[in-house]
Amino acid sequence: MSIELRVHGNGSFQGYSAIARGVPERVLLPHSRRSERRISRVATAVDVDPPARLDNFYGTRVCAIDSDGNEVAGVKLPPIAVPLGTHTGWNVYRAQPRELCDRDGSLIPFARTRTEREDVGDPRPSLEDRYGSRETYVARVEAAAAALVTDRLLLPADAEAYVRAAKECDRF
Repeated sequence: MSIELRVHGNGSFQGYSAIARGVPERVLLPHSRRSERRISRVATAVDVDPPARLDNFYGTRVCAIDSDGNEVAGVKLPPIAVPLGTHTGWNVYRAQPRELCDRDGSLIPFARTRTEREDVGDPRPSLEDRYGSRETYVARVEAAAAALVTDRLLLPADAEAYVRAAKECDRF
């Protein structure tokens, strides 16, 4: 079943299949009929399986993503503004890899070096290409956190915690 791609308002929500852009091929993108919610037009507690009609489903909508596979909508906290990987709002069950887990997300880390990235066929730039050094990464986290503090979207103590975490990051 294909899902219609519709961009809403500012382009921040798209059809489910849009999450495939920017996500490495090795990451399984789940899709099943369970990810679609049926519109109930009958006030009853009994669910019909299979549904009596196939034209009454809500289309699944997910947030639009950037070239790294991270969501574009909302406040971009330092881990998204200065990413170390692709952060997803979904995850899959090990026993049922085509079914979505509820309320769980994933981090798909960027390769550390260009060679590592090329070896696994990851289209996303490596940490080495992206930041070059831990110092550059920390400086970008500091700048992102400071901008959020200035905009009154992040407390100074939380900004300090993000910077401290960047300095202690083991990915470099």
